[in-house]
Formats: sequence, structure tokens, C-alpha cells
Amino acid sequence: MHKIIQILLINMFATISYAQENLNFQYIFKKDTDSYREIIDKNWDQSKNVTMILKADIGSAHYLWFFEKENKVDVKGGAGELSTIKYHNLKANLMLEDHTGLIQIARFQDFGNEVYTPEFQYPYCLADDADKDGKPEFYLTYLGASDGLDEKPLKVIIYSASNLNHDKYTKSKATAWYPGGNENDVYHVEYDANWNKLPIAIQERGLKILNDIRVQNVLVAGQTN
Repeated sequence: MHKIIQILLINMFATISYAQENLNFQYIFKKDTDSYREIIDKNWDQSKNVTMILKADIGSAHYLWFFEKENKVDVKGGAGELSTIKYHNLKANLMLEDHTGLIQIARFQDFGNEVYTPEFQYPYCLADDADKDGKPEFYLTYLGASDGLDEKPLKVIIYSASNLNHDKYTKSKATAWYPGGNENDVYHVEYDANWNKLPIAIQERGLKILNDIRVQNVLVAGQTN
């Protein structure tokens, strides 16, 4: 069975930048860096638990992608038999900057519970221009970890521009199913209806994310940030 392991993702105090032809993006993490505070104070609700910001620039288009972890606590049971259940929800809001402020172009959310724990795979949430058309795609990767013997879905969601103004985006998804504890479980990948409409270069970039995670055995579950 492909083992899900816990690892330390990235030095969370760092701002990490990447550059390729015509596209620059950087990861900005929560730990009170000046860049993080500047962006949150100007652009976002300070009460939100933003665990990472991805800032991307391509040509004259500028994007901010806010990743949130909404921590929850439920108390269940009667008198003398109370139990505390901690879980979290994931949210991500992809915003395009223009002269009026920020325009939302994509929204993601997945809700956890006492037996289901969704986790962003932060190093594999990224921006790219795989088909070199001057319009970036955004790749959101997360694991749907759960208790029990159920298969575990690892999802790559791709938001790709569908017009020249960069403000209309289409969602496509590939899901890699990792074996749980059932005898007949096997690793396999499923695609939604939009996947085959993507340019081949973008499909290949998404599949590379799934393959890299599988080969390197670097799935992350149970983060508490």
C-alpha cells in the first residue's frame, strides 16, 4: 500500500519565489512576515486564518490566492460524558487585481468533520503557464484524508483562463484514489468532464503533480496550522 506520511512542508517563516518565462509567483506564509501582513492588512479579512498566500504576476495581470484553514471545535455528549471534537474546513479564494481592487475569479471550499480531514498539499498548489498562451493556470492540490478503510482521494483542481481578459476561469479536476484498507483497492485516477477539454500541456502538468506525489511518497495528513 502506498503509505501516507507526515512531513514538515516548508520553512513557514520564508517567502519562497519562483520565476519562469513571463510568469513570476511566490509563496507567502503565515508566520508574521512583512509581506504577509502587508497583503492581509490591505486586501483581506484579518480574522481569517490564512495559512498561505500565492502571489502571481504574468504580463499586466496580477493575482492573489488566499488559502484558509477554518478551525472548528464541537462538543458532543451529555452530562459527565462530554467529548471535544476538533476539525477544520479548507477554503481558497483566487483574486485578480484591477484598478477597482480585487475580483474573485475562483472559489474553493471543502468541509471537514470528525472522521474526514481535508489537507492542502501546499508545495503542489501553484501557478504555471504550461501551454505558453500568456494566461496562467492555477493548480490546487489537496488530500481528503479519512478514518476507516475508505479510499483516500488526492485531488488536483486546475483553474484555467477561458478568455483573454484573465477574469473568466474554468475548473477541471483529476482525482487519484489511494487504497484504503479494503483488499481490492488499487490506485487509480479519475477525471471530470472538463479535463479532456484542457490543452494537452495543462493536462500533463496536472498529471505530473499526481505522479510526483506518488513517486516521492510525500502526502501530508493531519496538519494543525
